[in-house]
Amino acid sequence: MKTGKTGKYLKYVIGEIILVVIGILIALSINNWNENRKQEKQILKALSEVRNNLIGDSLAISNTLKLKLEDIEIQNRVIQLLNNDRPLDSTINKDLGRIMIARKIKLIPNGYSLLKHIGLERIEDLNLRNKLIEYYEISINLIETDTNDDLFEFVNTFLPYVRSHFSDWQYEAYGIPLDYVKLKNDDYFKTSLKVNIGNEESTVIMLTDGLKNIKTLLPLINIYIRSND
Repeated sequence: MKTGKTGKYLKYVIGEIILVVIGILIALSINNWNENRKQEKQILKALSEVRNNLIGDSLAISNTLKLKLEDIEIQNRVIQLLNNDRPLDSTINKDLGRIMIARKIKLIPNGYSLLKHIGLERIEDLNLRNKLIEYYEISINLIETDTNDDLFEFVNTFLPYVRSHFSDWQYEAYGIPLDYVKLKNDDYFKTSLKVNIGNEESTVIMLTDGLKNIKTLLPLINIYIRSND
């Protein structure tokens, strides 16, 4: 009789232990689910910020690209005027205010920085993850490198020339040379313009590629947010 009671007690204890273990496993499972859901919400919030950043970047790049293309067109026109047989006069002054212009651009990586802090590997869509890396780790760096090169050339090549060869020069407005004849015959000036156009065209390529990457990224982000919200 005593043995029977002991057996029943052991079964009861074992049953209780099993129930406790099951309860712990369920609690852990719920906790993990809650934690994963919390992290997923953080990712979605960060991606929403990335989306807003990209929209801003798109506007900034589009505006800079438009101005860069205008700058190149104007600079080519100045070179043509320098190379033709007609003497220069004040009609060129407006165009001289738009040559070798440096245009800084501010792109915003805040959302991407937040994503990296959370963990890019948590984004299940590999294509989206790779496109994010391509834009933020490659495109932005190339754009910044090229625009910094433009700025370096503007500060170190063009401005010193302006100070010694122009009586007045206003950014994007006009440039008045000290001597139109000397300017027309200045091979250093012509060469500087040609070299600068090459640099500007490289910047245009980087800006165009960045814009393409943004146009690819935005739909991917929208799909991911809708699918996981």
